[in-house]
Amino acid sequence: MTATKGFSLMEVLVAVFIFGLAVLAYTALQASSLRVGRQGQELQSTLRGMENFLERVRARPGDLSSLCVGQVQIGRVQGECSYTPCVLSSGQVVCDDSHSSATLYRVRLEAGNRVLETLVYAP
Repeated sequence: MTATKGFSLMEVLVAVFIFGLAVLAYTALQASSLRVGRQGQELQSTLRGMENFLERVRARPGDLSSLCVGQVQIGRVQGECSYTPCVLSSGQVVCDDSHSSATLYRVRLEAGNRVLETLVYAP
């Protein structure tokens, strides 16, 4: 027998199969990466909107009752804002609805399965 040069059909088919698997794996990885990146951008946008909303509340504490009125729009996400009167008691902040003449409020903002809270001094 004489030695033949080149590849057999079986070797070529195995190489094409392995190359195809690698291309499919890479494509799935890219699709997953794009999806996670989009989710991260949406989360970042929602959190930025929530922080901006709370900064507006802190900047205008006298308007707390008009700014924080239940349902609020945070970018593309519907959120809910609530506030609770608080007092300082023995160095601790105590928040409940029994403090009618409070000047300190705990503001809670929920949007997109995220919650941010802050304290607002409204003299």
